[in-house]
Amino acid sequence: MIIQSKTVVGCDFGGVICDNHKGRGHREVFTNKEIQEYCKTRIFVEGAIDTISAIIRVTGPENFFIVSRCTKQGEKVIMAWLEYHNFFELTCMNQENIHFCREREDKAQIVSDLKISLFIDDRWEVLKKMKKSTTKVLFNALAEERLLAANQRTVGFYFCPNWTDLKRALLP
Repeated sequence: MIIQSKTVVGCDFGGVICDNHKGRGHREVFTNKEIQEYCKTRIFVEGAIDTISAIIRVTGPENFFIVSRCTKQGEKVIMAWLEYHNFFELTCMNQENIHFCREREDKAQIVSDLKISLFIDDRWEVLKKMKKSTTKVLFNALAEERLLAANQRTVGFYFCPNWTDLKRALLP
């Protein structure tokens, strides 16, 4: 699928935009000091800014969304990280296009409600619940996720190990 003007694209945050494969897990409470440390020590997944910016230049900022599963406190942490790293300025993404949910299975409904036609996530369990009409990209997934996906591949499913390859595959 080549992304075109008005294609609606969505992606996850952790493991897709923010490199957190070494620190998976969600806590309920973060101190301000822990939030600052998280912001300082977690980096962008390589190529994320360049590719997301390029996608937004094609689709328009109104057509790019982040859909992330986290706790209520996790919302604060993610927003702090995005602001600390100047994500909105660097990508031109609309800040109001971030949607949070408490359960991974809820992402599919949000993606459907937002009419997202292509969704990027690092978890097969999230992607497999989405409508057939949604193009699904399993991104930078851990080995166990790739194995699960390989056994259940469907039409409209792609595996992509990094943003550079994703940019080559999706952008004109």
